[in-house]
This record gives sequence, structure tokens and C-alpha cells, in this order.
Amino acid sequence: MTFMFLTFFPNAFLLGFFAFHRHLITPFTVYIISLLISNILVNNICMLPYAIVEHFSIPQDLKTAFAIDVLYSYGGDVIMGVVMFSHCAITLNRLWAVYFPVHYRQRHSKKTAGIFCSAIWLIIHTFTLPIALNRHSYQLFGIPSRESINDLYTNIVGPVVYIFPVCFVAVAYPFMFRKTSQRWRESNTMETVTEGISRTLSFGWPERY
Repeated sequence: MTFMFLTFFPNAFLLGFFAFHRHLITPFTVYIISLLISNILVNNICMLPYAIVEHFSIPQDLKTAFAIDVLYSYGGDVIMGVVMFSHCAITLNRLWAVYFPVHYRQRHSKKTAGIFCSAIWLIIHTFTLPIALNRHSYQLFGIPSRESINDLYTNIVGPVVYIFPVCFVAVAYPFMFRKTSQRWRESNTMETVTEGISRTLSFGWPERY
């Protein structure tokens, strides 16, 4: 619970900072804003009520307990997937910028970033929200939950939503570091050659005897 409180302030501060300084919103920071929103949702709106009730052993009626449980499931099953894939989007954005800088500057825009982030929210909700609702289908709709849907989440959706983003980010960053280091070395070499040519031209060619 302490962690949830501590994460709220930096996330809220950065969101407020972008809200008051709109000129700082760039195509890249659109991904950061999407991540900040999902962080606040999952930590401070969806899971915090459950953590407070459990920590302080607050008595509650059935409706309140059910609402808190559904909210917790929504945060853990759905919004957490948005958080994971937001990190994937940031990593993919950095790969694009590092490996194809010219194409990145020409094609990437706030609109592109907005569409990409919106697609993440839509796709994650499409595949995980029915599973989250299935866990509480009896209380919500009077229909028993289907084990086949729970198995689908355990065997397919869960690994894709949680394991794939971690593997993708872990594999991608060494490649980005390698490419950035290579470009930095090439830039230093070019600067050395250019400096040598400039000095030669400034002092003139040596006379031949």
C-alpha cells in the first residue's frame, strides 16, 4: 500500500506538468502520458481500495466488497496489460528512432503516437476485459463463470500480455545500446576526420621542393 501512495505523486506531478505545459507534449511524450495514466489507474484507483480494506481490516457489506473486488480484477487483468504494452510501445518507438532516424522524423507525429496508444488500450480491453468479467459473471449476470475462458487466459492471453512485453523490452535494449554506441563511434570518427581536414586547409599544403 505504501508503494501505491508513493507512486501516485510522481505520476500525478508529471501528468499535471504536461497538462500545464502543453508545448512539452511531443510525439514521444504521448507514450509517456499514456503510461502515466495507466499507472495511476492500476495503482491508485483500481487496487488501492482493496489494499486499504485489507490493510486496515475495514468491515464492508456484500455490495461494497464485490465492487472493490471487481475494480481490483479490472486493474490487475486489464489495466496492468496496458501498462506492460505501454512499455513495449516506448521501446518500439526508441528502436524506430535509433535504427531508422530519417524515417522516424518524417513519419512519426502526435497523431501517429495517439493512434498507436489508443490501439493498445482498445486491443488490451478487447482480449482481457471479457476474461475479467467472466470471473464475476455469476454476481454480475447470474451466469456461472466458464472454466474454458479462465484456461484461455492462463495459457494464452496471460503469457502474451505479461511475459511477451518483458521479454521484448529485455531483448530490445541491448540492440539499441549497440546501435547507439556504433553511431557515437562513427560520429567521433567523422569529427576527427573533419577536424584534420580543416587544420590542413587552414595551414596550407606543405611546399614541394
